[in-house]
Amino acid sequence: MNIHGIIPAMVTPFDATEELNETALCQLTNHLIAGGVHGLFPTGSQGEFYALAPDEKQRV
Repeated sequence: MNIHGIIPAMVTPFDATEELNETALCQLTNHLIAGGVHGLFPTGSQGEFYALAPDEKQRV
């Protein structure tokens, strides 16, 4: 695997009730892709991976 380019560690947006905010996540994903990134690193910026349930990880 040849990993190269810009691969941002994405924040995982949550709403006021600490549920995954899928709308905001889709907007962020589309914004990054439109900006020309080469890949995405979801759940990679604030340790969210450990806080998410398995179904939430799948949705992300």
